[in-house]
Amino acid sequence: MYVRDIDIDFYSKTKRLRLVKPSPLYAPTTIQWISRSEVTKYLGADFSKMTVDDEVKHLEGMVDDSDCYSWMIELDGKIVGNIEINEIKELSQKYGVKTGAFCTLIGDPPNWRKGLGSSAKKAASNWAFSEGDFELIEAKAYIQNVRSWGALDKLGYHYEGNEKGDVDGNSVEWKVYTLKKKDWKELSWSLKQHD
Repeated sequence: MYVRDIDIDFYSKTKRLRLVKPSPLYAPTTIQWISRSEVTKYLGADFSKMTVDDEVKHLEGMVDDSDCYSWMIELDGKIVGNIEINEIKELSQKYGVKTGAFCTLIGDPPNWRKGLGSSAKKAASNWAFSEGDFELIEAKAYIQNVRSWGALDKLGYHYEGNEKGDVDGNSVEWKVYTLKKKDWKELSWSLKQHD
C-alpha cells in the first residue's frame, strides 16, 4: 500500500530527502541495485535471475500489497533506495497489537553511510505511530550486518535477542529489535517531540 509522500526535513538543509510512491518507472534503476551482490547480500533472497519485467511487477505489487506500506527513498530527485513496513498481518497476530516489520534498502552504494536509511526509518516510524495506528515496529538484521543493527541501536530500538531461521536452505541468524509507540514518543527524533 501507499499512503502519501513524506518529506524528511530533518535530514539536511541542503539536500532534499523524501519517501515517495513506488513506480514501475524506477525498474531500470532498481534492477541495477539487485544485480549487485554487495547490495543484496543481507536481503535473504537470490535476485540474480530477476529481469526488468520482474522488477516492474514487483514495484507495482509494492503499491497494491495490502499487507505492507511501501515507499521509495528519493534524494534530490534521484531514487536511492526503498523502505517498507511489511508482514503486518502475521506480526500483528504474533504481538497482539498492530505491528509491522521494517525492510530498508539503500541500493545505491555511493550513498551508503550517509544516514539515509536511518532517516528513512525515522520518517516511516513517525508516520506509522502518528498516522498509521501502529503500536509496535519490529526490525531484524543479520548478525553479520553490523551497520544495520548498529543503526537500530542508535535510533533507540530495543534489542529483543537473536532469532535463527532458514533462508533458501541456508541457516541464518538475525538480531531482533522492536520499538513501541510509547517508547517512540520519548525519542528526540519523534514527531511528538516537535509538536
